Amino acid sequence: MLPRRYPTHVGFDTFGMFAQLNQFISIAAFFSFAFQLLFVFNFFYSIWYGRRMKELNPYHANTLEWTTPLRPGHGNWPELGEHGDESDTDKIKEEETYRK
Repeated sequence: MLPRRYPTHVGFDTFGMFAQLNQFISIAAFFSFAFQLLFVFNFFYSIWYGRRMKELNPYHANTLEWTTPLRPGHGNWPELGEHGDESDTDKIKEEETYRK
């Protein structure tokens, strides 16, 4: 909140009202940086030492991305089948009947 070339707000009464805001922003920036470091550490730790996926679909989801093999080749899927929730299929059928 200070102009660029003022090193501190102490000598200027005009900028004194920004002292608490400046302190808050400095603390928030410190915590943001600390959490970014935690994220980067967790990211690389998970890549190198994390558990490997043993099951193809651990969440038992029925969407297409969970049908890819653990080591996908070119094209990812040998053939595309029907996937999705039955309620989604019902909604599509209802929309098609309204269009007619």
